[in-house]
Amino acid sequence: MHVHIPRQRPGEAHLLARLAARLDPAIRLSTGPDRPRPADWDVLVTGEADPDLLGASGALRRLVIPWAGIPEEIAAYCRNRPGLAVHSLHYNAVPVAEFAVALLLSVARQVAVHDAAIRRGLWGDREPANYGLLLHGRRALMLGYGEIGRRVAATCRAMGMAVTAIRRNPGRSAAGEDIHGPESLHALLPAADVVIASLPGTPQTRGLLDGPTLALLPAHAIVVNVGRASLFDEKALFEALRDRRIGGAGLDVWWNYPDDEVNGPPTMPWNLPFETLPNVALSPHRAAFTDRTGELRADHLAAMLNALARGEDVPTVDLDQGY
Repeated sequence: MHVHIPRQRPGEAHLLARLAARLDPAIRLSTGPDRPRPADWDVLVTGEADPDLLGASGALRRLVIPWAGIPEEIAAYCRNRPGLAVHSLHYNAVPVAEFAVALLLSVARQVAVHDAAIRRGLWGDREPANYGLLLHGRRALMLGYGEIGRRVAATCRAMGMAVTAIRRNPGRSAAGEDIHGPESLHALLPAADVVIASLPGTPQTRGLLDGPTLALLPAHAIVVNVGRASLFDEKALFEALRDRRIGGAGLDVWWNYPDDEVNGPPTMPWNLPFETLPNVALSPHRAAFTDRTGELRADHLAAMLNALARGEDVPTVDLDQGY
């Protein structure tokens, strides 16, 4: 099986070496922008929507997106290639779950507010409104119960929280909890003290949490979004936070992204002034980034490629659902 990876990030040669060392000997690996001749790879690892690259190999049977989800441009191309199986990597589940918990704790205990105050020598007042939200004994609602949602749920349970979850396929969790279908969202929100959103951005999830839906939450509720910004109606979320109709939010995903995060001009990720809200923890889509993320990506990719080489079943992306 020939695998081609056209893009190598600067400074990540050691990760390619780590990947190569973990591959089955039956796998031939080529890398870099210079395409091998002939272009006969069976598996292409890329998230680039380049029709010339995607169509270069007549032997291509599998496309691996090296992150969770699939860009719409690639999905549109693949819909016209019915024999092409698409896979995505979920190496980010552990770091994203950790970061979701970090955002939750930061908002619940007002860490950023207290940090900013003590840096100015201010100790604040002792009013109950500024005490923060005790999570023990509260209920967390997981929107999405994949690898990220399950890990966050386990941490919430360890902190003494009750957990409810919604996913596309209802059932029961390994912990014995009922997992509800999407139709139960409105019924579950009034009892939710915390909402953790890790759903993908799809036509079905776009605007899921709009003004009337957010109004169902208790006034002290905290929302955390590590899925996609499109899950929330931006104006409705901003106004609910500004007017304290919900308690706070931890946000790692946004509506506006720069074309070049490194060299481009500063880009505000929102259309409304979220930066003015003291009850929000803000992050520039960094939940997946840790000192070991590159290693996790290499190891997960190696495991997937080895499984493909052995002819094992590997989960594919539903092009219509987006995951």
